[in-house]
Amino acid sequence: MAWRDDDAVDAWLRRVRPRLTETDAAQHRRVLADIRNRGYGAWRFGDAHAALHDRLAAVLASVDTSEQVARQLSTLMTMVTLESVTGVLESKLASTEFVVLPIFGRDGQPAYQIEIHLARPETLTLSDLDAALSHARQLLAAAVV
Repeated sequence: MAWRDDDAVDAWLRRVRPRLTETDAAQHRRVLADIRNRGYGAWRFGDAHAALHDRLAAVLASVDTSEQVARQLSTLMTMVTLESVTGVLESKLASTEFVVLPIFGRDGQPAYQIEIHLARPETLTLSDLDAALSHARQLLAAAVV
């Protein structure tokens, strides 16, 4: 959505259920602007929810749930515990869990995206990350038909 026009973003935000407050919608717009400005999104699990996310993952691993139920619960938990650090990546790189890199098609819109988990972000510099993502984008963009 970060590369869509304002009308498309507004329509997307209006479709969210339960309905977003104006404050929540404004926060989503800020995150989209941060992603557009940086060229990719960066995420971490919020401090308040990291332990809850870990506990849920442990519970799902220990109970006999179907793969589909486990995947849906994990997706839901991830959605409510994620925090965008895209706009403040310079100060939050060490706690960043993953980045989402769009690969653009010929129409200037993301044709697909890749999620890259950072194994040791404490040893990673922002310039190294940017260089690696730029290289990955070049390699993958060549494959977009």
